[in-house]
Amino acid sequence: MLSLDEPGFTELRAQAAMALVEGHCGCGCATVDLIVDRERTPRDPLSRNSVVVSSWHKEPIDNALDLLVFLDGGWLSRLEVSGLETPPPTFPPVTEFEAPVLWRPN
Repeated sequence: MLSLDEPGFTELRAQAAMALVEGHCGCGCATVDLIVDRERTPRDPLSRNSVVVSSWHKEPIDNALDLLVFLDGGWLSRLEVSGLETPPPTFPPVTEFEAPVLWRPN
């Protein structure tokens, strides 16, 4: 998800290498809240808040899934799986998703 060659993604990859799961979504889906050691990892220099990258589930189209990476002030904060129907309780294999894309708000 963080393989893109975009500003700040080198720092996000360094955070991901040390990220820990801090909590899970209360609905039972695979979404996790993340925490990173802010003293030992670099911050995204753009200090973004919100979704930074997303990917879409390839199949089946009637139960499409989104995989989203969220930031809080330039720090990884959540990896979310969401869908049109019921999101899965575990993350599907990465091979089942399209290549990630940088999320740009309208």
